[in-house]
Amino acid sequence: MSLNEYQKTELEREYDSLAQYVEARVAWSELRQHIVAFCEQEGIELYQLKALPKEIAKVVIRQFIEILPGPSSSTVSDGQVAAELEKRLIWKEAFKKLCTETMLVNDSYDDLRHYLSSNLSDWKQIKEAVIVFCLKEGIELYNIRTLPYWQAQYLLRKLVDLIAVPLDKDLLGEEQYTIKLQERRIWKQEFLACRKEADEQMLEEHRNADLSVGHQFQRTGKVSRQTLLTLKDMKDLLGVEGFNADDTLKSDPFPLAEIDPLDAEPIQTLINQVEKDVFLPIVHDGHWFYLKREKGEWVIHDSQPYADGSHSFSTGHSLTPRQGTIYGQCFDFLEKMHKQNDFGTLRYFTTGTQSNDYECGTYVVNAWRQLANRDYVAQNHDQILFELLDKQVPSWREIKKSREARENEHRSSSSRMEPWNEALLSHGKEPIQDYPFPVTKLKGYDLSAAHGHRLESKDSLSKVEQPGIGLGGITPLLFGETEQIDRRGLGQVTQAHAAIGQTYTHSGSQRVQSGAANERVVPTGRRSEIDTSNGRGNLATTAFKTRSFTVPTEREKEFKRRIAVLEETLEELLDKAAEFEEIKKEKIREYRVFVNEHAIADEISEPNETLQRMHEEIKKYRLAEEAAKTIHGRISEALDTYKENPSYQAYIVFQGVADKAIKENLPILATPRNKDKMIGYNILGLIAGLVIFYFAYAAIDYFSDPKRRGCSIWATRSEKIVRGVEDALDALDPVQIQVF
Repeated sequence: MSLNEYQKTELEREYDSLAQYVEARVAWSELRQHIVAFCEQEGIELYQLKALPKEIAKVVIRQFIEILPGPSSSTVSDGQVAAELEKRLIWKEAFKKLCTETMLVNDSYDDLRHYLSSNLSDWKQIKEAVIVFCLKEGIELYNIRTLPYWQAQYLLRKLVDLIAVPLDKDLLGEEQYTIKLQERRIWKQEFLACRKEADEQMLEEHRNADLSVGHQFQRTGKVSRQTLLTLKDMKDLLGVEGFNADDTLKSDPFPLAEIDPLDAEPIQTLINQVEKDVFLPIVHDGHWFYLKREKGEWVIHDSQPYADGSHSFSTGHSLTPRQGTIYGQCFDFLEKMHKQNDFGTLRYFTTGTQSNDYECGTYVVNAWRQLANRDYVAQNHDQILFELLDKQVPSWREIKKSREARENEHRSSSSRMEPWNEALLSHGKEPIQDYPFPVTKLKGYDLSAAHGHRLESKDSLSKVEQPGIGLGGITPLLFGETEQIDRRGLGQVTQAHAAIGQTYTHSGSQRVQSGAANERVVPTGRRSEIDTSNGRGNLATTAFKTRSFTVPTEREKEFKRRIAVLEETLEELLDKAAEFEEIKKEKIREYRVFVNEHAIADEISEPNETLQRMHEEIKKYRLAEEAAKTIHGRISEALDTYKENPSYQAYIVFQGVADKAIKENLPILATPRNKDKMIGYNILGLIAGLVIFYFAYAAIDYFSDPKRRGCSIWATRSEKIVRGVEDALDALDPVQIQVF
């Protein structure tokens, strides 16, 4: 494979600049003709050396010079020729891989900064050192984004601390050099272990994923209301006959980040028809939306509200993290489809009407059908699921009745009546027929589960014990009344979770479909060893039953983190109460000493001001101790109750108890000593603020004057008038007068 004309031109143009990587003893300029000819023949884009870190580039160019063919000689054996050819092939593959890896790390490097809110400056400074480390150790740092957020943050912060210390033996000394080297090796092992675990979990989810609503029903006999539509579901729904728009072209649904080149061709064909509008249904990060071109303008149409709860059009200032990612990915997608040509503006619009995290596909289906048929009445999520069942499993009602008949026969043959059946008979109730969704017909019992566990209320939770997975140990997860797929708006169905210990799920609830969200796990072309389905229906299905578990979402992790922060703060308050108690005891000892001394001297026959002051001090710290303990006790008790049932109503009650406890006891904690400090600090802050404001104004005034004539604050009235004359003269400069 030889170089094309563009590559030849680049090599000729950049050849001299590559001399910076070559050792002084090499006559680089004299080898120009020989090296250029060799690179053209072998298809080596040697100018890409400039994209590599200098340390790596020097090693690569030295190896390149070693593989250059020498003058032809008849004494060279066939074995030597074969060995040289193999050596060149190995070098070319290694060089190509280095360039590719460098490009991938470079492209993702800036995007990783959101994991490092407190180390941004260090992250920028060590960029080349990080790339060198990754290239030498074979670390695919860009794949760290496939890990759970807390794992990626931990690893990146640790990497910054490691790389910030140069690995220089002369600088560190033998002992410290060995320690730092070992720490880097340990970091690499941790990174690879996390990646391996994430890959294994993703493969497990692929094996267990439901391919469609019909597949879920055939596998479990039920369909969860919280089912997220997969690619197959969306293809079936959007492909229904009778919904066609003459002036709008519609593509098949596709994953934004991992669209296959073969699937991209028909989309490219649609986009090239510029005289028509285009409707592109897309899934990204576990979330469905559509990209529409209308009258030449591209708009992203979403159904979830913005970060601030608003809706309608946005320029990006209030987008959620996932919406921001969608906007950026859509922008890149349109650039590729338009072959880097200008495609106009891209706007983001959301109706903000989606109140949960699994009906996004339904909104897209309704949007297309209403566009194609103005008389179409929008369907809710349950109706869409019924439509899919009728289409994918036409005989689902007969299958359900057959299963129920077998279950009834099995129950009737049992010598003992099941508790749930007993409850049904005692109340004279029957399950609703021809309804595939989990139903609780009798208050207090989950009939769909058919296992007889009594529920305390509709909010009750059943506890499923599971062994801990990964590095995080055991993590209890609490869910509210309805379990959702991606509560924080980031599509965490397939997120590699490192810690699942005690998992809480609804009794009888089914595992949520995760097929549609699998598209976000693997960056395009970066984890080729993982087979993603892209909705083609080639996921392996299992013939065995697995114990159900619930994937932790970032919202639940954030909930647990905030609970921990509150508990830690309450412990600090308890420590403060202990401090007040110690001060009180010390004051009591001082009081006793004073009384004893003056009683012996017979000097306390009349009220003493010192004794009164001591009494007040003791009382002040006693009340402060009691107030701190009261706040701690009331809030801790209310928090325990709230953690048992973390619903919105329970939070309102918890917040009311906490506010009342704080309002009643906070004034007691504001001791006179603390008030004096607060007044002093406020006065000091006011003075400091005035000084800073004065100097800031003076600096702005000085530097805003192009002539640097000094700060106008210190100028006299006469000087200011003269400066005004100078400014007026400068304004008459013809160069500064624009004529329209």
